[in-house]
Amino acid sequence: MSRDERVAVKIAEEKGISGRIDPGMIGDSGKVEELSLNINMYIHELLSQWGYDSAVAAKGPTIGKEDELLKQTKICLYPLLVKLRKGTLASDSLISLATTLHYLQEYQRTGDKAQLQRCTESYMHLSMGSVAWPIGVSQVGIHERKINYQQQQQTANIMADEETRMWITSIKRIISHVESTNKRH
Repeated sequence: MSRDERVAVKIAEEKGISGRIDPGMIGDSGKVEELSLNINMYIHELLSQWGYDSAVAAKGPTIGKEDELLKQTKICLYPLLVKLRKGTLASDSLISLATTLHYLQEYQRTGDKAQLQRCTESYMHLSMGSVAWPIGVSQVGIHERKINYQQQQQTANIMADEETRMWITSIKRIISHVESTNKRH
């Protein structure tokens, strides 16, 4: 089977996949593959909508600016989309990403600012994880040294590597785009 035929078969299979992120699937180890594909489809829907919005806006004063940002966002999201399609995204990242996008979906559906706030909080968890960020004086006593040593074993997702940093930043761009388009409507 040629590459084009494989792509056509894959597209036909994905026609029935919903882009809806069901909160009941988040954290369910038996639903990881389905959740990953739903997230993948939802991200594609968001990018398509952004492309449509850019095409409509191209008739206005911002010709080319959003198109370049969208293009860069797609490039940065590509490694994430591959991991989602293969089902190889780390469990904690998948849960945080699914939660973030679920709240974004709810914000799109209802326009409720509380959903956008939850989306932003979930995004912060996605990017920083549960790592404690030291502020002020640290490593003063024996207990603080022990805690800081344990925290050094954890890293924030945004600092994991360049590829991860780029797709996490791109998710924020999508959130910002959805927020700006919902304000206009």
